[in-house]
Amino acid sequence: MERPFSGSDLRAAIFSRAIMPGVNLEGSDMQNAFLDYVVLRGANMRGVIASGANFVRSDLGDVDVTNADFTEAVIDRYQARSISHWSPYDPVGVVNADP
Repeated sequence: MERPFSGSDLRAAIFSRAIMPGVNLEGSDMQNAFLDYVVLRGANMRGVIASGANFVRSDLGDVDVTNADFTEAVIDRYQARSISHWSPYDPVGVVNADP
């Protein structure tokens, strides 16, 4: 199924727990967007402007980012897992936390 967002204005958009494998975001403006627990595996992000965007616990496996701009973007966690094993309730590891 095609999920066309090609050329969309997604500046400062918030995506939370969205499952959008293979989505077509080509040429979209995603400046300062916030993506939390988002599955974009296999997405078309050619020419996307994602400067200042935050990808938190997002699956970006096999994403085409040809000519995309990720200047000052933050990718908190790259999660390469199959969609069938992905859950927004997966535990997030804490490093050096005080008990």
